[in-house]
Amino acid sequence: MSSLLVKMGGTDVRVHGGQDLANKGQVGKEGTELQLLIPDELGLNFGEEGDEDHSRYYDPDLDGLTQDEKSWFIIEKGFKQIKTFLKSLELEDYYDNFLSEGIMIGTGLWILTEEKLEEMGIIDNTEKEKILNGRYQFLAQPDIKFFIPRYGEPQSHWGCAEAAVFIKERINWPVFHVIKENMKEMLPTTHAGQWSIPDQDKALFSTEGRWATASSCDGMIMLWTVDHAS
Repeated sequence: MSSLLVKMGGTDVRVHGGQDLANKGQVGKEGTELQLLIPDELGLNFGEEGDEDHSRYYDPDLDGLTQDEKSWFIIEKGFKQIKTFLKSLELEDYYDNFLSEGIMIGTGLWILTEEKLEEMGIIDNTEKEKILNGRYQFLAQPDIKFFIPRYGEPQSHWGCAEAAVFIKERINWPVFHVIKENMKEMLPTTHAGQWSIPDQDKALFSTEGRWATASSCDGMIMLWTVDHAS
């Protein structure tokens, strides 16, 4: 049995992975420890205390890539997880149905319900059953479980150039409807295009006059001229 020791309200809490399905959800107290017995079939194997495998958070394939290249690599890796899952069920034709609804990494399969699949255009009962039942073993794989700890939240990578092109070509997908409603001009395709200062704004800058300033949590400094009508 494996376990994970955490702090909760000043008390040591140890979560144990169990073997017995009959113990699913069973909770018992032993002193200051809280035992939660979880069936191994769910794939929640924490490893022995002090035996953390840091390699699960590192992907050597990212070495040498630019930030844009890293972001698109990670996005595509999530896409491949969905494609691999559907291919294993011989349901590859639904690949775009999944991506268009925002299910773009393996862990996104958790949100699926029979009703959600029907909204996605999957109405055959046999196919729905294959997807809903087939996801559990797939979700237990390390590359699926540790995707977010390893790469971060998927939405943090959608600012890269390749993603901008991808979105523009599929702007009618439901997952992008907010972007479509708010997009006033072409999406930026480079970091400079997203963060550079337009020439008309540069012309307003001077060392004279009154300026308001603010800084973001990531260290960016923003300036607004107080004296100009804009």
